[in-house]
Amino acid sequence: MHLWVNPRLIKEADWLSAQGHDVTVVTKRVDGWADARDEELLQGKRWSAARVNMLRSDSTGWRRWLATAMRAEVARRTHRVTGSARAGEAAYYRGFADVLGLAKGVHADCYIAHTQGALPIAARAAAAGGVPFGFDCEDLLAEEAADGLQDPAKRQTIRQIERTYLPQAAYVTATSQAMADYLERTYEIPPPRVVRNVFARGELAGVAPPRDRPARDTLELVWMSATIGEGRGLEQAFDALRRLPDRVRLTLFGRVLPAYDASLRAQLRQLGIEGRVTIQPIQAPASIMPTIARYDVGLTLDGNDCLNRSLTICNKVFLYLQAGLLLAATDTPGQREVAGSVPAGGFLCPAGDGAALAALLARFVDDRPARVAAQEAAWQAGQQRYNWDREALVFQSAIDDAMAGGSAEAGRRIHSLRGMATR
Repeated sequence: MHLWVNPRLIKEADWLSAQGHDVTVVTKRVDGWADARDEELLQGKRWSAARVNMLRSDSTGWRRWLATAMRAEVARRTHRVTGSARAGEAAYYRGFADVLGLAKGVHADCYIAHTQGALPIAARAAAAGGVPFGFDCEDLLAEEAADGLQDPAKRQTIRQIERTYLPQAAYVTATSQAMADYLERTYEIPPPRVVRNVFARGELAGVAPPRDRPARDTLELVWMSATIGEGRGLEQAFDALRRLPDRVRLTLFGRVLPAYDASLRAQLRQLGIEGRVTIQPIQAPASIMPTIARYDVGLTLDGNDCLNRSLTICNKVFLYLQAGLLLAATDTPGQREVAGSVPAGGFLCPAGDGAALAALLARFVDDRPARVAAQEAAWQAGQQRYNWDREALVFQSAIDDAMAGGSAEAGRRIHSLRGMATR
């Protein structure tokens, strides 16, 4: 993936660098727009990035893009005929051999995979060097609805990757307790550590607590994500907005997917709310928290349409809490873990129900004291519990255990992986 869309990876790289480790992030360059954001993000970082150029905008990247496409197609056909696990891995992660070559060339003391597609790469690179690897499971990609769950071969490959490599990992981290329980139960692995998608308190430098923010007559709702598209709960937000007074407004931050743009604008026109919805580009990382703090209510409205969305906790939940916004979240098992621990900081509502969301928001339109009280509760939860300053210690403990080595289990794991790397 591109760097900028994975805040967890960035936080881990920043943290390890600050502890004195040499860190290299290995990934791909695929999209020109995202690549420009990566370049901006890399400025001033203490860690480095090794990236396979697959950009079609230049001749070198275009040739590799074509070559990796051909290799992935050959791997896909081979996997379909033979069922080879290795062919399935190469088919699922385009550019597999190129990224694996970069990873092996780093000669790391520990590798960390951040997606299921990268998991075999981290495992094989670790095996080649006789070192441990870990896996951060941010999403259950085999249980994701982005492809409508209509590709059984892809789902089978992801599950096979998880089944093969998770038991071999020195550690596994997950975004929620619900996801950690699922992984432990499904793959019979030691309990994964829970590392939540929180942000460092330092990102709030200069941001005033809710009680000190200017009063206004409007109720400002906000929704932020890397991309703006279907299946993210926006339809629920639009339906709720049309039921609320005109002084309730909504701002969307993100990159509108081209395939969704016409549909989005048609929805706003049909509902008569186009004048109350503003679309803004995603902010630079350093500006995100101060920008979000200008709003009143943060919306995170993913549904229960697949197991992944049910069990994970969106980054937005913690972004809103830490910025001191009233949290309006759909009632999923993952989000319930957090919202239930901060009941005064907002509310849960049924997924897809615009009328229910509007009714819950309505009480805060004119009741500013109630709104500020909820925002203060969210702010305090972010200051005291949900922040990277605390969660980083959980991540650090996983790294410490992985790097300690010397145990019989660690020796067995590395021996097994070395055998795997030769097959």
